[in-house]
Amino acid sequence: MSRFGRVHGSLIAGIIICCLVAFGCDCDKPTEPRPDELVDYPVYFWDAESTHKLFVYHPADLTVDSFDVDPDPERGLTVSADGTLLYLANWTSITVVTADSLRFVAELLYPTTGPVQVSPDNNLVAIFGDSLVILRTSDYQVVFRDTTDVSRGQFTDDSQALYCVGYPPNYYALLIGLGETDTTIVRKAFPNGFPIWVAPADNGAKLLAYLRMADFFYRFVVWDMAADSEVFVEDIYPGDGEIVTAPGWPYAVYTNHGRLIGPPGESAFKLFNIGANQIAMTVSTQDAIADSMPHFFPVGSSVVTPDHRWLVMLNAIGPSQVLLYDLRNRRYIDWINLGYNKFFGNAATQLQK
Repeated sequence: MSRFGRVHGSLIAGIIICCLVAFGCDCDKPTEPRPDELVDYPVYFWDAESTHKLFVYHPADLTVDSFDVDPDPERGLTVSADGTLLYLANWTSITVVTADSLRFVAELLYPTTGPVQVSPDNNLVAIFGDSLVILRTSDYQVVFRDTTDVSRGQFTDDSQALYCVGYPPNYYALLIGLGETDTTIVRKAFPNGFPIWVAPADNGAKLLAYLRMADFFYRFVVWDMAADSEVFVEDIYPGDGEIVTAPGWPYAVYTNHGRLIGPPGESAFKLFNIGANQIAMTVSTQDAIADSMPHFFPVGSSVVTPDHRWLVMLNAIGPSQVLLYDLRNRRYIDWINLGYNKFFGNAATQLQK
C-alpha cells in the first residue's frame, strides 16, 4: 500500500512538472478572469424624487441594492476610475465617500452644475460650475482653473485633455490640453448650433458633439480635429439626447429621448462606429424583454462598463426602469421596473477594468 502511494505520488508529480514546462508557470502572475467569466462592474444611480436612496445595479448577477446616502447627490454622482470612491455633487460642494461602505473621505467646497468627471488614469477630477476646476485626486489640490461657465465634460482616454460644454451664453466646446509643462485652451464653435454634449474620440483626434440647432431640432456631429471639418452629420428630432462612450471602446452610443413636454422621442439608441464614421446599427428598446415591459422606452442616462460588455440604460420618461443590453452578443438581458414614484439622476460606473 505504501509502495503504491509512493509510485502514485511520483506519477502525479511528474505530470505536474510536464504541464508546467509545456504550458508555462503563472505562479507569480495575478489571476485574470477567463474570457467567459462575468466581472461585476456596479452601476450607481440615485432616486431624487421620493426615497432619496442610492441604487446599485450589478450586471453580473442582475441584482439591485439600495442604500441611504447623505448628503444627497442633487447635482449627480460619479464613480472614481478604479471603482473605489463615489463623488456626490450637490449645489455647493462635492462629498467623497468610499464605494463599499459610504465612509466619508473628503469634502470639496466647490459649487457644481452637474456631476464631476474623473480622468481614466484616476489622477484628476474635473468640477463644472460657474468656473472649471481640475484637481489632483491624490491631495485635491488645484492644477487648473478657468472662469468659463461649463456644464459637463469628459477626458480623453490618455487623460491628457478635457473636452467640456460651455454653459450658455458660452455657446462652444471648451477643449483643455493638459501638458506636463503647459496648458492649452481652445474654444470650438459650431456653425448654426451649440453643443449640449461633447465627447472626445480616437483619443482626441475626433470630437463627438450633440448640437442644439433649434427647438426640437438637434444634430449629432463627428468632427475631425486635424482637418477641422465634419466627417459625419445626422439631424435628430426632437433630440435632447446624450452621448455615451468608454475608454478604449471603438463605438459610441447616442440617444434621442426628447423632453417630458413636446414631441415624443425615439424608443431606440444608435450604435456608432467611430473608426468607420458610420452608424453600425439602430437598436430598438420597444418590448425589448417581455410583454410586461412598457412599450415605449426612451433611453436616458446610460453607461458602458469598462470591459465593453454591458450597456446599462435608465429610461428618460415614464416609470423608473433599468434596461441591460449585451454589447458582445447584441441582445437584451435584463429589465427592472422600480416604480413610478422615483426619478433617477445620472447613471455612473468606473472607467478602469
